[in-house]
Amino acid sequence: MRRNKLMSKSIPERVITYTIWGLLFIYSLSILALYIWVLYTSFKTRLDFNESPFGFPKSFTFNNYIDAISNFKVDIFRDGRLVSVYLEELLLNSFLYILGCALAATIAPAIVAYATSRFKFRFNAVLDGIVIVTMVLPIIGQDAALIQMTKTLGLYDKMIGMYFMKFMFLGFNYLLFKSSFKGVDKAYAESAQLDGASELRVMLNINFPMVANIFVIVFTLQLMGFWADWTTPLIYMPHSPTVAYALYELQFTSDPTLSFKPLQFAACILASIPTLVIFLAFRDKIMGGVAFGGLK
Repeated sequence: MRRNKLMSKSIPERVITYTIWGLLFIYSLSILALYIWVLYTSFKTRLDFNESPFGFPKSFTFNNYIDAISNFKVDIFRDGRLVSVYLEELLLNSFLYILGCALAATIAPAIVAYATSRFKFRFNAVLDGIVIVTMVLPIIGQDAALIQMTKTLGLYDKMIGMYFMKFMFLGFNYLLFKSSFKGVDKAYAESAQLDGASELRVMLNINFPMVANIFVIVFTLQLMGFWADWTTPLIYMPHSPTVAYALYELQFTSDPTLSFKPLQFAACILASIPTLVIFLAFRDKIMGGVAFGGLK
């Protein structure tokens, strides 16, 4: 059937379709080839890497991974003295950061999108315009204002402060949720209200479950994005470093032992494992699209 659809298209449309698919294939192949090179290079010895940086390793060694785990740390000043934050605390900070921020960044646009799609407010168009403008125009110099605001509210260098910062509806997720809520049949909500359901219950028990796939997709992508985010912990959580922050520090270390590229590649592979697990666990939700169903 798919082949018949392609054959029914005109020649220019087919050329454009095949060109796009070809470019996507080449791009995906280049990303995969780079990851494979980083993977097998991480098992090289120092002599093997110096002789052939791009060649296949003559002998595999796990010492790079052992050294990467033992040296995966961030030195910070805490209570007036220099302390080292190792992998266990880095992982704890990372999971607290990505779970809370991903949840806040998913719930906020969902609530606002539900309100603007269900109720006809006069400023709905204004909100949509603000979201689009903030997506198109780059906001420069906001970090200084955000730092001052979090310090004034007593939220600077605190995990809950990160949740507060990420609890906003601006961005593409708001538009995605709004289009999804518009696709939900209003008959479900009207039937529930006839049975005496409140507006809050209609939102939580009727409309939100109808777009559960969107929640999963947005939350999963937020998890993957926040896991790789090192700038926010660097600026706003100097005493709670994450794995991404430690990877950034390792990249620019002046220690000749830790500047060994296969060791740094091993650290990158270790840091990429959670995102690969998340993607493999939710790949059907991410790639499968959205399907709306009814409630029994």
